[in-house]
Amino acid sequence: PPPIDYISTHFYAGCSNRTDPNTYSSGFFGRARSFITSMRQNIALRDASSFPSVKIDLNELGVIMPNDNDASFGIDANLPNIYWNAAAAMFAYLFAELAPLGVEVLGHSQLA
Repeated sequence: PPPIDYISTHFYAGCSNRTDPNTYSSGFFGRARSFITSMRQNIALRDASSFPSVKIDLNELGVIMPNDNDASFGIDANLPNIYWNAAAAMFAYLFAELAPLGVEVLGHSQLA
């Protein structure tokens, strides 16, 4: 079989209320913390496997809010401005925690 160069996974946080920033901290960062714990375990499994040099690409990180597919919210998605800061802060947190563990690629969907 051909060698595996990269493995990839996606992660999206969320919260209980799209317009209440008070739910962002536990939703975004609480779920990010759990994802980091899972990634530490996945990295340990990779390191102990027969393919420890396979790189990790987390090319789709982000936030999916309740009712995100509702087109009636309009172009601003009915989100408070602080949402963008909170989503960016969560990405910075994930980057700061995962890059030192050897994750080579981290991409955030809300940065596009």
